[in-house]
Parts: sequence; structure tokens; C-alpha cells
Amino acid sequence: MSSVLHSHLKELIIGEMCFNTESLTCVDFSKMPLLTKLSIGDECFTYAKSVSIIGMEFLESVVIGWQSFSRMKPDPSDDEEDAEDGDSMDQEEHEDFKGQEEHENSEEHENTKYIEDDSYLFILANCKRLKELRIGLECFRDFDECIIEDNPVLEVIEMGSRDVEGIGCLFYSASLSVTHLPALKTFYCSNNSFSCPPSIVFEDLPSLETITLDNDAMSFDEHVIRGSLTLKNLPKLTSIIAEPQDDANPTLAFPIRVHLENLPLLTNIAVANPFLMLDKWTVRNAGAFQTHPAVPTHTPSANVRTLRDMNSLAKTLTTLVVDDACCNGNKRTLNLDLSSYAKLATLEIHHYSFMWAKSLKMVGMKSLKRVVIWDNCFRECVDGSFELEKCPKMRELVIGDFSFLCFKTCSIEKCPMLETVSIGRFREFMSFSSFATTSLRMTNLRKLRVASFGSRCFQGCQSAVFEDLPALEVIVIGMDTFKGRENADPGLLSMKNLPKLVSLTHQPIRSFVPVYSLSFYNLKTLRLFNMPALEDVTLAREAFSNAEDVEQENIGALGCYFE
Repeated sequence: MSSVLHSHLKELIIGEMCFNTESLTCVDFSKMPLLTKLSIGDECFTYAKSVSIIGMEFLESVVIGWQSFSRMKPDPSDDEEDAEDGDSMDQEEHEDFKGQEEHENSEEHENTKYIEDDSYLFILANCKRLKELRIGLECFRDFDECIIEDNPVLEVIEMGSRDVEGIGCLFYSASLSVTHLPALKTFYCSNNSFSCPPSIVFEDLPSLETITLDNDAMSFDEHVIRGSLTLKNLPKLTSIIAEPQDDANPTLAFPIRVHLENLPLLTNIAVANPFLMLDKWTVRNAGAFQTHPAVPTHTPSANVRTLRDMNSLAKTLTTLVVDDACCNGNKRTLNLDLSSYAKLATLEIHHYSFMWAKSLKMVGMKSLKRVVIWDNCFRECVDGSFELEKCPKMRELVIGDFSFLCFKTCSIEKCPMLETVSIGRFREFMSFSSFATTSLRMTNLRKLRVASFGSRCFQGCQSAVFEDLPALEVIVIGMDTFKGRENADPGLLSMKNLPKLVSLTHQPIRSFVPVYSLSFYNLKTLRLFNMPALEDVTLAREAFSNAEDVEQENIGALGCYFE
């Protein structure tokens, strides 16, 4: 097929498993200017690393089938030359596209502004009549970037399929930019797509009403401190929906930076776990995000909003409420010791506060009854310490997710009225949470009845000690809680003198105990004594399986793990 014929095509319909030759890496449909319809079947263009659809004035529809453009990036460690496999594109097809590429390369065209060396790029831009873009499952899996911009009548973008079950996995670690589309009304993205993106941008979309995302779409990567989300100038957006809406869905969970601006009609944010671990955020006229609990905001009842406020507090204070995002100016210099506030009864520290503080000490506070510390507090310091000791009226301790991440020790001791301890939440997908590398010591708590430790809290602990807790009835743990450190000295688990402990259970995920949880796995030294009432033990099968030094006696139903 000649380049002249290419330039006169009006419909291009490509069947299944076509154009799968290793030499065809750059695919530019823009040299078919009269094209009105582009339909690509399943498993086509396997080796393409860039796809351009730019400036096609008559194009109205783009539909791409399952697993097309699914090239995987070559592993640098692999040999450059591999044995050649059978090629599904015949010689005529090969010469056809080769001839087109040579023709295109001989011309000076405007598309090069989008293309960087070694980038895997999909670009759809400046197509004046394009109304729909639909992409099938598992396409563009290893691409770096997806740009959709300046298509004035584009109304529908559908990535993946709402009707076909399967793993979406489109653009798995790619950035997404959807901008300047005045007619776009709906955007849909299937599961496991854009799961680890450097950035996601929806901007200048005056007609967009709904963004729908399936499980683990646009979840970002909590291990990579780079992910950013921008939602800006979307004046008709009313709904952001993530399905399913449960605690196991990480959609929108881990962008580090968010910019939310001019979303005045946004009322429905049906997302279970948005924005769990922010570093920077901007929120202006953002509809329901203005008051959403995931977005740090000012707390009306706060009496501390700055470090100066903190330093000027009267020692007779009875209630201390620290505002969101407060007292973060002095990196690794603040040791917060509240022990001298003898009349303090209630302490509340809201999200993202004291992020660089080195320690929190509450010892001998005679009036203290309740401590609540929300998410992302005391988050950045390594080898810090948490002390709650000898507080005779203390009744309740609640700590959220991602607080005290890298503290070395957590000590909760000699608080005779303490009844409940709750640390972290139960979310399957998180890789770490509060006290992620911390050893725990809980002893001499006469009235403690319930202790709850969420997913991956204390997962890197060197020791976990529960001793002399005569009223404790229930311990609940989450995924990989108290896993213990790998490749370290044998970790210690000590559970002694818990005569009323009835239940030691793993929080179910979707109604079952996950067999792949590693709770209590790397704690190799076990000292387990005096738990005669223990009858409900539901732990994953790997619990205690790596133990080397075990001493146990009178431990009820826990004994079946050591038979």
C-alpha cells in the first residue's frame, strides 16, 4: 500500500494479531488525514513504543481492542539479540508500514514536541471531530505517558471495559494528562490502570460530570515519593466514583501532592481511601473536598495552630487540640514532653502535625484520660520514642495510620484505668502503617480489655511484649502486623499473664482470614505463658512458623500452633 493510498483512507479497520513485528516501534496515524474511523483489533502492534494520533481533522472514533500496544520494556540485563520468533505480520504488511514510516521521517512534522528519547508515549491531540475514545483491557501496559488534549468535541473516554471481567492493567505506571477537552462528559478507567503514575492531570474540562475508576486505578505508589494529582477547572464535575467502595480498594490512596481547584459542583466523592499520605496539597473552591476528612483543614476547636501557640500554653490547660498540619517547622528538633501539664485531661492531635518531632512523652500525668492522634503525625523522624506511662486516669488511646512511622520504641505501661488501645486501620493494600519499624511494650495495664492493631502496624518490630494484663479479653491484628524484622537478631514475642484473654484474631478481609499474612512470622523467640481462657485463635497459617526458641505453658487454643 503506498503512502498516497494511506493519505486517502477514510476507514481503517485492523483485525486481530496484526503488525506484530519488532521493527515497528513508532506508529503514527496522523499521516492518514482523511480518516474518520480507526478500529484496531486484539493483540496488535505488540512492539510499538509510541503511538501518535494528532491533527486528524475528520477522525470521529478511535477503538482499540484487547492487549494491543502491550509491549514490555526490554530488560537491560537481557541479551540484546534474542532468538527471533515467528512474525504475525506478512512481508506486504511490513513493507507497507515501513514505507509509511520512511515517508513520515522524511517530512518535518510538528509531533516531535511530544516525543522524548526512550519514552513510551500515547498521544491523542487536536482531532477536531473526534467524539469517542475506547481502549480495551491490558493495552499500553508498559507505556510511560498518555496525553489526551485539545480535542474539542470528544465526549467519552473509556479505558478498559465496564462489561467485560478481567484485569484492566492499562498504562500501569504511566502518567496521564487529560486537558482542554470542552465537550468531555464522562471518563472511565478500569481496574489496575495507571496504578503507579508519576502524575495524573484532569484540567480545563468544562463539561466533565463524572470520573469513574475501578479497583486499584490511579492508586499511586506509596513507596515512590513523586505521585501528584491535579483536578483543576472542572466546573461541572459532580461525582468521583471508585468501585468497589470498601477498605480494600486503594484507588487514589497515595498521591503525595494534590492540587484541587475550581470543582464547585462536586458533591459525590465515593472513594473509600483517598489521599492517605500527603506531603503537599492545595484546595481552592473544591466542592466536597473542602470538608472531606482526607484533606487537611483547620479544626475550629483547636487551641494550637502554630509552634508559638504550643510554647505559650498554660500549664493549667485541661484540653489540648492541635490543628491539622501544625508545628512542622523544626525538622527533627522537637521533643514533645507533655508530662508537666498536670491538669490535662484530653489530647487531640489532628492530621499531619508534629511530623518531624523526635518523641512524644506523657508520663505521670494525673488527669489525662483520653489521647487521640490522627493520621500522618510524628511521621518523618527515625528512632523516635513514644511513652505513655504512669497516668492513673488514662482510659482510651487512639492512633490513626502512618503516624510514628519510624519510631524505635512504643511503651504503654502502668496506666491502671486504660481500657482500650486502637492503633491503625484494617486496610489490606497498605505496605506499612503506624509504628512500622517500632518495638512495642504493653505491661501492667489492669483494666485493659481490648487492643486493636491495624494492618502492618509494628510490622518491622524487634520485639512485642504483652505482660501482666489481667483484664485483657481481645487482641485483633491486621495484615502483617507484628511480622518482625527480616535478617535481624531473633525478634521477641512475649505474652505472659493474660488470664482473661479469650480472642486473638486476624481481622477478616472480605470475610476470610488471608492465608498470606505474615503476622508473627519473624519473631523467632517466643515466651508464651498463662493464657488459659484463650479459645478463639484465627491467625494466618504462617504465624509462628519461623520460631526457633519457644517456651510456652498454659496457652489455651494457641497451643495448636506448636503441636
